[in-house]
Amino acid sequence: IFKLWGIPFVIAGIYFVVGRFIHDCINRSNTYYAITNRRIIIKRGSKTQSITLGQWPTIKLDEYADGFGTIAFSDADGIPFNRNLGIWMATPSYPCFFRIFNARDVYRKLSDS
Repeated sequence: IFKLWGIPFVIAGIYFVVGRFIHDCINRSNTYYAITNRRIIIKRGSKTQSITLGQWPTIKLDEYADGFGTIAFSDADGIPFNRNLGIWMATPSYPCFFRIFNARDVYRKLSDS
């Protein structure tokens, strides 16, 4: 019975060591972001979100040392906007540009809109 009890823990451990990187790679390859003169479009797989420029309640930038960052277009529904949790979580469900390159430049363009 102890071998059966340990299987879920081994699977979870493998996910945290290796699987999360594979999961992140698959999510990123199916995610597209666009900014037009009227709206922001986020396409993840078959789901598409569209936000009219200036209609988001807040805009937050969480920047990493390597120049990548996340731009959130909401208060994240009570989820702490914390970069330390980002490596353990899948892509957030709230509208955001998740871990994009040159996040500060994109944030400036969106703030000026």
